[in-house]
Amino acid sequence: MNILSDKTFHKRLYLLFTLMMLMMMAAPKISTLLAEQRNGSNGDQSIIERSGNQITLTKFRGDGQFVIAGQKAPIPLTVMAMEDGRPATGITINFNVVEDPSKGNGTNLANAEIETNSKGTASTDLVLGEKEGKYIIQATVLGNESEESNVYFHISGKCKNWVFFLITGMLGGLGLFLFGMEMMGNGLRDWAGDQMKTILGALTKHRVYGLVVGMVVTAAMQSSSATTVMLVGFTNAGLMSLRQAIGVILGADIGSTITAQIVAFKFTDYALMFIGAGFILQLAAGKKDNVLYLGKVILGFGILFFGLKVMGDVMNPLCEFPPFVDMMAKAENPFIAMLASTIFTSIVQSSGATTSLVVALSSQGLITMNAAIPLIFGANIGTCITAALATIGTTSREAKRVAIAHYSFKILGVIMFFFLIKQLALLVQNISIWTTNATWETVTNPDYLPRQVANAHTVINVALALMFLPFTRQLERIIYLIYPEDKTPPQKKFGPKYLDPFLLDIPELALRQARRELLRMFKHTQRMIDDIMTAFRERNIEFVDQAIEVDEKVDILEVSIKEYFTQLAQRKSSETQSKRRIEMFFHADELEKIGDIISKNIMPQISQLVEHKLYFSEEGWKELNRFHGLVGENFERAMEAFRNNDLKAAEEIVRDKQRLIRYYKNLQMAHLERLCAQDDDTSRTSQIHLDILGNLRGVNSHITNIAINMLEHARATGDPNFHLDTEDIEDIEELGSYEKSVLKSIKQDEKEEPSDDYDD
Repeated sequence: MNILSDKTFHKRLYLLFTLMMLMMMAAPKISTLLAEQRNGSNGDQSIIERSGNQITLTKFRGDGQFVIAGQKAPIPLTVMAMEDGRPATGITINFNVVEDPSKGNGTNLANAEIETNSKGTASTDLVLGEKEGKYIIQATVLGNESEESNVYFHISGKCKNWVFFLITGMLGGLGLFLFGMEMMGNGLRDWAGDQMKTILGALTKHRVYGLVVGMVVTAAMQSSSATTVMLVGFTNAGLMSLRQAIGVILGADIGSTITAQIVAFKFTDYALMFIGAGFILQLAAGKKDNVLYLGKVILGFGILFFGLKVMGDVMNPLCEFPPFVDMMAKAENPFIAMLASTIFTSIVQSSGATTSLVVALSSQGLITMNAAIPLIFGANIGTCITAALATIGTTSREAKRVAIAHYSFKILGVIMFFFLIKQLALLVQNISIWTTNATWETVTNPDYLPRQVANAHTVINVALALMFLPFTRQLERIIYLIYPEDKTPPQKKFGPKYLDPFLLDIPELALRQARRELLRMFKHTQRMIDDIMTAFRERNIEFVDQAIEVDEKVDILEVSIKEYFTQLAQRKSSETQSKRRIEMFFHADELEKIGDIISKNIMPQISQLVEHKLYFSEEGWKELNRFHGLVGENFERAMEAFRNNDLKAAEEIVRDKQRLIRYYKNLQMAHLERLCAQDDDTSRTSQIHLDILGNLRGVNSHITNIAINMLEHARATGDPNFHLDTEDIEDIEELGSYEKSVLKSIKQDEKEEPSDDYDD
């Protein structure tokens, strides 16, 4: 799929951009209002008593502001002096800048000394210097400079577009993280190569195997969403049942926790080292694919952690940003936190991205364990959106049941754990104490929180898998009750049965399905060949229409298979897979030509026989039957050779080519001898007789080409079962000139950009 033309991607990008713009516009105003609210109440005061008399000095307003560098703080710095519980008037307050990133360049206090008013308050305006950073303003009662009598205002100076840089930094870091995760997954998937088919075969054995396979495949691809999309494709193509898919879904949920576990290792300081190592491995790989794939894995690993480092660095100032601190306080409401996490995960379509972001927040001390767990719940639910989107456009009810099963497990799991958040937090804290140097006094420190978040994610999904796995049969029945079979009879419209677009990203399985479709094409073509002599014997013109109808089916399958291969050519595949795709491409072409010869050249001859009341001579009829039998036998041998990849049978077909040509010439000579003998039936049917013989020879030529295509593929891939001698190889090269020209054309097309003209 071309992501630039994906409408869903455009909508998600537009939503993220809109949210970014709204946050940029609202952040300064929110900061001011919240700072006023925080400082206008007595609930967040720092009280210092002046020793020597009973005057208490407290911060009243203006602390904790975020101010643009070079501009005046929107809220004056205000203190309140109290004496014996009453406002102290006429007390001189001294304001002094004790920490200034600008070194006095532009930093200005409107009133360095000012007396308290009738309400006991004294205030001054502050203009920040030109540099961003932390500004600290000291306020003290004049004449008492002891440290315990001081109060301090902390003001954060930011550049004008700091909100923009914060959001773009977050999005950039998230983009690097997702890109690195995808690269690492692709490298592992490429490394596995054709083993995907073997792994899939294990699913048919036991639900526990399905659980393990789901874990392995998801850990390799770093995406449970990708695994469930594959399951939708597999069930849609009939490769597995819903019961088998349930085990894989539960395993995929466990495998998705690997990302958070990796992130919790805090390799961010070594990210560039991994990037460099991966880059060098890819440069030095040459033709060694395994080294290239290893380099891709390490490079993706480094980019993943570099993205986390970027996100962590840009989020660090949020620790002191009042709107964000207040928002995180509200995140203690588990329902709001879960809802926000669900929406975010649905947009980015990656639970790994959400949980990794939660890990990053916890590492900065921006979030507590009790707030992190609802975010994990939301990530678990939000990741189901990908499988749901994958079922849009498919008519397979089994595929839709996979998406329902995925949502059902996640929602049931959240309901079960939602009221156990404190107990779950306590459990992962205990695990942290058992496995690290943490104590009950330090277990909530940011140094230990990332691992606790990752462990919570793992504990939730492992517990769900252990609870649901023994009941896969019962769960399957429940899902069938939720979404039963459609009782309305399906509309009969001929088309491909096995060409599933969901499998295009797994070339081995896509080729396997295309092979099944090609065998359907073989069978329809065989039916046309078998009907030839029956139609002439019965002199039934209905066979003409029947041949045209079957030929249309062959044409539909040919077009569908070629379009499927064209789309598959845009995906990454191994050299062997590419050659196998091209081999089947040629087979489809040969079968379509056989169908055309029969429906357009052979079958219409029946009408002439019936219309002019013509009959073949006895000898001529026997000759046609014998030659047709040889051609039909050759076709059946070719079909079985393709079905079983029997190169020996293909070699025999090629070797018999000359024998059949000699027999064809002998039949021509026998016909000419009957003409010379002035046989009436022979003379009246001569043209039809020779046309049928010539067209049957043409059919056999295309059958031979199918065998040649198989042998060409075997020779190109170095198959040890390829045994033809030099003379036969020259015949292949001579007869395969057309195929080679088409192959050159296909390779040229593959270099071009993917086309969006194909509708799956």
